[in-house]
Amino acid sequence: MLEIMVALAIIGVAFVALLGLRNRDIVLHELGRTMIEATALAQQRMGEVLVGAYPDVGTSEGRFEDEQSRFAWRQEVQQTPFEFVREVRVTVTWDPPRDERVDLVSYVFQRSAQP
Repeated sequence: MLEIMVALAIIGVAFVALLGLRNRDIVLHELGRTMIEATALAQQRMGEVLVGAYPDVGTSEGRFEDEQSRFAWRQEVQQTPFEFVREVRVTVTWDPPRDERVDLVSYVFQRSAQP
């Protein structure tokens, strides 16, 4: 009888541990999906900068629309030691606020005028 009680106690502890691991797996899965979505949004924002005109030095920020409204972006354009090159940093954060974020950095070259 004592052996059965010990076996049930061990099984009970194992089930609690497994349920805890499953809950952690769900949280990590959601975080992974969020980071993938934030990375895609950062790439989209960076693509808009790279396709557009030579960016002005400064900072701008905003929120994405519709289904991505929980994501916010911040774009920083800085001068480099070269006049014809600018550093562009796009940061995407999301609600609820956490320490996680996605940063993309790229360098934009000033296009020369075509004759």
